[in-house]
Amino acid sequence: MKKGLFILFLSIMALCANSQTTANNGISYFLPKTQMKLAILVEKTTYTPGEYAQYAEIYLKKKADLEPKTSYKIVGLDMYLTAIPDSSKRYTLAIDRKHSIVDLKLEQNGVITAINGQAQSIDPFKQFTPALKPKAIDPRDFLSQDALNADSKWKTAELITQDIYEVRESKDMLSKGEADYMPKDGEQLKLMLNQLDLKEKGLRELFEGKTVCDTTQFFITFTPEKEQQRSVAFRFSKHFGLCAADDLSGEPCYAVITDLNSIPAIDPNALPDKKQKDDTGLYVNQPGKIKVSFEGEPINKQSFEFYAAQFGRIEMLNSSLFGKKFITHITLNSINGAIEHLTIEPLD
Repeated sequence: MKKGLFILFLSIMALCANSQTTANNGISYFLPKTQMKLAILVEKTTYTPGEYAQYAEIYLKKKADLEPKTSYKIVGLDMYLTAIPDSSKRYTLAIDRKHSIVDLKLEQNGVITAINGQAQSIDPFKQFTPALKPKAIDPRDFLSQDALNADSKWKTAELITQDIYEVRESKDMLSKGEADYMPKDGEQLKLMLNQLDLKEKGLRELFEGKTVCDTTQFFITFTPEKEQQRSVAFRFSKHFGLCAADDLSGEPCYAVITDLNSIPAIDPNALPDKKQKDDTGLYVNQPGKIKVSFEGEPINKQSFEFYAAQFGRIEMLNSSLFGKKFITHITLNSINGAIEHLTIEPLD
């Protein structure tokens, strides 16, 4: 009995599915909504105090910080455009023998990109590549045997200071050509000076500490909307770095949207009285141009201008473009849904 009911249930489900496909008789698709991907370069600066920082003012006449510090700052802001399906612009393309629509290109998310043609290729955004860092040095590698064997910290600091002054004197003698052992040529002189510079740097780090800078690129998605002319895109803290828009530990960076009104208004008297009878269900965007400015304490003001699908209007393609005597090839902009390329080819 249970087996018979299960088979009956499957039969009803299959019948319902077939009825839905026949009723729709077409392919559903979305027009895009334009998004911004903000590429934010953040520099992290980390300071580590030297082992003998407390003696820096005594021996080097230079005050050194005794506590470690970490700070952040924005050093670059760029962006590229992407798109998501606009849920308010979902349509169904009618498939029948009356129209020469033989191919429809859709993104994986259902956004239409081409009709009877090839989708537009988009160059990938060039991401930030950090430079290779020089090999880190260990300042203790430059300590003399006397400094290593000193019986107190202040005595070690005193001996390190003497070594620093000796290195400076050696560099001065080499530069003047008065050293006891002069190099044979310019390349050898350059090598010797570089080695002395490295030694002085390492010894000074024991007093002055070490500062390391790391630059990282972060990405944030921002979707311009007509209803939000000014909104918080993200927040930034010099103590914590990049923060979410709702994280009050950071200072706000605002996105200010200006509609440049690039599309002329439609005369209501020019609109047709009735809907086109032979509607294929093909629609495209006529995007509007906008300017998005990012401003606030964390960054210097920066503006970007581009065409956004959600700031324009929708246009229906006339069914006569897809008659029986010719075929129309259309490539759409995958970011804003506008027509990028249209060609008409006669059919034999």
